Parts: sequence; structure tokens; C-alpha cells
Amino acid sequence: MKSSILLGIIFLIAGGMMFYFKQDVVLQQLYGSLTGGLIGIGIGLIFGSVIGYLSKSNAVKQKQKVEAIKEKAAKEALANANKSNNSTF
Repeated sequence: MKSSILLGIIFLIAGGMMFYFKQDVVLQQLYGSLTGGLIGIGIGLIFGSVIGYLSKSNAVKQKQKVEAIKEKAAKEALANANKSNNSTF
């Protein structure tokens, strides 16, 4: 995800530089399309990688919570089984 952010920043900078340095009237159509494309790709990569990182971290946290609940339930079941075995003898 870090590489996607870096690539997005590079595209964003390249598009910004092309927009800033465009001089020729003939190439303005080409520069306009290319500049907009590079800036759009850069912003998309940055936002996409940040959102992907956030959703992955939420999934990992949720998995840890589920595992903790399962572990707690298993310990309680084992404790209840030990109590019932001890009381029958």
C-alpha cells in the first residue's frame, strides 16, 4: 500500500508539473487530457490505498475480537466441564 501511495504522489506531481509548464498552444489539448489523467490516477491511487489500508486494519481488528471471544467461551466451557465432573464424584 505504501508503494501505491508513492506512485500516486509521483503521478500527482507529474500532472501538476505538466499543468504548470504547458506553454505551447498546439499541445494544450494533449496536455490537458494527459495532465487530467495523471492527476486523476494519482488521486485515485492515493485514496484507494488509504481506504484499502483502513478496511484491512478493521478486518484484522474484527478477527482479533472474534478470536478473543472464542477463547473466552472455550475457557468458560472447560471450567464448567471441570465443575460438573468434580461435583459428580
